[in-house]
Amino acid sequence: MYSSLDSIDIVTQNEETGRKGFLQTDHRSAAEIQQEREVSILFALTRVLNARQAIESEEGPVDVLYVCAEAPPDFLRGVVASAGGRVQINDEPVSVYEGPISTPEDLAEGAFRGLAFRVAHDREASLDEQLLSALQEEYAQQPGVEQDEPGYWTRVVELAAVAGELLRARHGGRWAEAQDLATMPFAFRLGGEGGTPATVNVVGKAERFLTNGERDSLVLLLRMAEDQSLAATEPRPVLFTLKPPDWSVRDRVLYRPLFDAPARADVPLVVYGEDLPNSFSLFRRGGSRDGELDTLHAQALENLKAISVELQELGEGPRRVLAVSGHYFAAEKVLDVPFLRAMHERLDSQVLLAAVPRKGLLLLASALVEPSLTAEFLGLCEEQYASEDSAPISPTPLVIQDGTIRGFVQMGDEARTPSPSAEPPRPGPTGGLKN
Repeated sequence: MYSSLDSIDIVTQNEETGRKGFLQTDHRSAAEIQQEREVSILFALTRVLNARQAIESEEGPVDVLYVCAEAPPDFLRGVVASAGGRVQINDEPVSVYEGPISTPEDLAEGAFRGLAFRVAHDREASLDEQLLSALQEEYAQQPGVEQDEPGYWTRVVELAAVAGELLRARHGGRWAEAQDLATMPFAFRLGGEGGTPATVNVVGKAERFLTNGERDSLVLLLRMAEDQSLAATEPRPVLFTLKPPDWSVRDRVLYRPLFDAPARADVPLVVYGEDLPNSFSLFRRGGSRDGELDTLHAQALENLKAISVELQELGEGPRRVLAVSGHYFAAEKVLDVPFLRAMHERLDSQVLLAAVPRKGLLLLASALVEPSLTAEFLGLCEEQYASEDSAPISPTPLVIQDGTIRGFVQMGDEARTPSPSAEPPRPGPTGGLKN
């Protein structure tokens, strides 16, 4: 399948030489390939480059063959050769390409640019933010990768292409090869003078948008890029953001666990960075802030005190729950000791249960209640954790004494079902421009 970007179609091995072959198949006609020129270039580059990346884990020589049902257009031969592969037509002998060779990132640069202008032309629209928003609204309703693989990946690259041109118009830059950021091994490298150019994972963001919806909007990516230009000249407050314990990029950034707990506990990570107007700029591991975790933590705690949040009371008496929301860093208030001490008084309890099920939401309740009410609270936490209103963090309730985290709650499966009387909170805005 020509659109299977994250897999190798066929693996062969010559019994005489022991040489392996990674085969990527394309059953389209030459006319169909030509009709989708830019998409064909990006798909072929991805499939050959990803296969070559897999070669690093193999022992011995490996060929990457792009097997076509019929003779493809010359441009596709050049693309495959430039990525380090060879074209084969059905079972015919592999031919040697003798035409011009380009770098993969030059080919991607031309294909993404051409695709962006083609998308705008086909819709008789200007290549602007309004077009990007319209595409997102249209594509959010389309089938996923399992139902329509070619259509899904075409939507991904079209969104990325349009967003890339908007980034170029505002900040300069170009498409560049970048392994391990997304399924497609390309990212947009912002322009700018001096320092290391910022790399924006536009394709990965497009993938996440089609999975998660508005909270991963590419329009927000444009705002984040604006922040990149501000970060060097206008330092922002140091803060932390909470992330799930299995967060995929944890090893690339400065973080620590929320508190020391057994390995089995679903304890969030505290990730450090600077608060910018539209985004949160993470401190990367290996940078100038390495070795400063204690200092960064102290600064972040002080800055956290200045953040104002909204409180909503749910239920009455022993069933009372406080939903803390109204700010992007509302969940992080679980580390604000003076704030939590005030919540002890408000709930009239020396021991609290606190949960950060998703971004922008902190749930608080008394821990000194009947086990059935604790089970209701746990069910509420799991319900909010599964909500798609914002990014999930952790469903595990924490135990709070004197405003400080002292441990966590683990309950049996029989206690995990929420009571019908557990009213789900309807928190206020969570500052969705953050990411």
